[in-house]
This record gives sequence, structure tokens and C-alpha cells, in this order.
Amino acid sequence: MASPPTPPPPPPCPLFSMEEARAAGAPFSSTLSSTPNTSVVNSHLSPQLAPMSFADTVSDVSPFIPITLDLPSHNYYHWRHLFEVHLGCCNLLDHVATDCVPRPVDPRWAKDDLAIIQWIYTRVSTEIFNVVFHDNSSAAALWTALRQLFQDNVDDHVNNLHTEIRTTVQGASTVGVYYQRLKSIADELRELGHPVDDRQQ
Repeated sequence: MASPPTPPPPPPCPLFSMEEARAAGAPFSSTLSSTPNTSVVNSHLSPQLAPMSFADTVSDVSPFIPITLDLPSHNYYHWRHLFEVHLGCCNLLDHVATDCVPRPVDPRWAKDDLAIIQWIYTRVSTEIFNVVFHDNSSAAALWTALRQLFQDNVDDHVNNLHTEIRTTVQGASTVGVYYQRLKSIADELRELGHPVDDRQQ
């Protein structure tokens, strides 16, 4: 009858106990601790991600700003209002503030600013683009150029608008289109500080 197999030898005793290893500051292996230090592992395997911005995800702003800024349309103030609402929702309104301080060395700021410039260029007419286009412009500088285009020489502009509202006729236009044109001129005069009496429309 065969003799039973010889049992394996017991594992060698560690040179240090767990308490001694902790006191010495030695790193624990899986044999010393069954629970890995996930905070240490994650800090190496999962680097901190940069916060996302709406500029990373929104390339077409036409659903939010459905009108194109145009000189003959008298729609600057409506267009500006829609743009400011959109920038406010994206937390980017500070880029066009009058006291905006450019931060071109900040990659996040620079990318957001370029996105706003792109949004503006896609929602203005070719005529306006040719007037305000400038190399290496910031969103704040472009915003100021648009405001100056529509608000400089206020007296001359107001006189021209009053002349236009008096001489505009319905012609072949529908009543709705005719009224909308008069209202656009009146809205622009109101924004310029020269509101029109309803009897003048």
C-alpha cells in the first residue's frame, strides 16, 4: 500500500510583522493588505479632467439666434438681446463685457473667446462682416465694433430713421410685413432714446 503524499512545507515567516512594516513606512503588498489603496491608484490612472464648456459642444447657434444681423433690417437690438441671452446661458457673457480683460494665455478662455467670435461671424450679414472683421480680434473688441456701427452718430441715425418711418409705404407687402418693418424702426429709435408715439407709426 502506497504511503500518503508528503504535505507541502509551510510558507516562510516574513522578516517583519505588519506592525513593524507600518512603523518603518514600507509599502504594503497584496499579501499584507487585501484592500488596495484606491485613492492612490485613481490619482495615477484617472487624471483630473478640465471642465467642459458650451463652446466645446455648441457650433451652430442659429437655433438660439434665428435672425441674421443686417443693416437694412433694423434688427440690431433684437439680435443683441438674443445673443446676450445665449451667452448668459453659456456663462460666457463676461467675454463681451465693457470691462473685459483678455486672458490669451489661458487656454480655456482663449478657446471660448474664439468660439464666440465664430458664433458672431455666422450670424451677421456679409456686409457687416466686411465692416467689423479684424485679424487677432477678441470677442469684446468685435462686440464693441458692432455697437459703434449701430450707435455712433446717433443724431444722424435718428434723423434717418424718422425719415424712413415717414416714407415707408405698404406697397405690395402684406399688412403683417409692413407693420413689422415699422415696428423694427420704432424699436431702434426707442433704444436710441427717441421713442416714437403710436400715432406716428
